[in-house]
Amino acid sequence: MRRVSLWLVLAVALAVAGCGSLGADTGAGDGTRTVTPVAVPATETTPTPDVAPGLASDRVVNYTALVATHAAAIRSESHTYRKRVTRRYPNGTVWREYTTFVQRNGSALRYRYNWTSTAGDGERQAVDRWRPGDRTYVARTDRTTTTVGVENGTAAAGTILGTRDGYAASLDEFLRTLDVDVTGTERRDGERRYRLATSEPQQLSPSRNVTFVGYVTPEGVFTDYRLTYRIERRDIRVDVTVTAAFEDVGSTTVARPPWADRVENATAAGS
Repeated sequence: MRRVSLWLVLAVALAVAGCGSLGADTGAGDGTRTVTPVAVPATETTPTPDVAPGLASDRVVNYTALVATHAAAIRSESHTYRKRVTRRYPNGTVWREYTTFVQRNGSALRYRYNWTSTAGDGERQAVDRWRPGDRTYVARTDRTTTTVGVENGTAAAGTILGTRDGYAASLDEFLRTLDVDVTGTERRDGERRYRLATSEPQQLSPSRNVTFVGYVTPEGVFTDYRLTYRIERRDIRVDVTVTAAFEDVGSTTVARPPWADRVENATAAGS
């Protein structure tokens, strides 16, 4: 049950209980009655053991702890991050698509972002950044033209990527606003994964039919997730699918891009 809904249920229950008590005390001429207190037997509840930080076997106990654990692991370990956002018309035609591919290992980072559109004569843009230390090299592609250069500044990786807490900000939003439960376990490559999912499509204006499925390791790290929803505004209807994966955590190496030689040669020639 969503946390907000739970608080509403509790508030209504308390209000009803209060009204009942006040209503029973309206008979002023009934005389004085003696009420004998009755001992209520204590009920023992067995806590559900955590299967991963912030998770029980059947529900999300503390989404904040889960997101914090995931973010800490991604910040401290090398990893590969893939994300794809696809926007389609109701007939299935792709309108726009965005892909992000990140490799990070210590101070080395490579970030690739691509944006394509079937509208506007197949418009395409791409950014490929490579940072092997303090210097950031970049290749920008607009349609068919690519320019390379060196970017100034020493911004942190999170700032360059436009994310915070190791890409955990989106996860925090999903788990905070959606009814997500632990729906079971699966084994992948011999490893256990806990499946988190919405039980049914949810409505969060302006989004409709929102669904979420994600997989978490026993250590509390998301391996991948999938989010789908429909945006309806006046006469515009677009179906959105977001898929993301965290791969090779602890074993990622950052590849040198093939265009880096062009940048270094141009820099050497201009020095």
